[in-house]
Amino acid sequence: MDLQGLATQGAAGAALGAATAAVVKFLKNLLKIFALIQFGLLTALELSGIITVNWDKLWETITSAGGLVGDAAESALDALMQMGSFGSGFAIGFATVWFRTEKN
Repeated sequence: MDLQGLATQGAAGAALGAATAAVVKFLKNLLKIFALIQFGLLTALELSGIITVNWDKLWETITSAGGLVGDAAESALDALMQMGSFGSGFAIGFATVWFRTEKN
């Protein structure tokens, strides 16, 4: 067993996990802003009579897409855990940044 190689893989995974968590947090906030702008634009266009929005169909589409994202995240987590020390380091680095920084 090569402990130095395992430690290197774990450290690289932790660094990549921390960087990934920071990017995901940034993109999450950016998508919140984009969604609010889009919602405001759709509402304004509907109120002015330019378009008609089927809010029930829109809500159904959003909720069904949430299930797909959950399934994809679960399979990605399974694949990550099969990577050994790199996957463990990635998970630790991601969790450290995700749960230790301020909640937005």
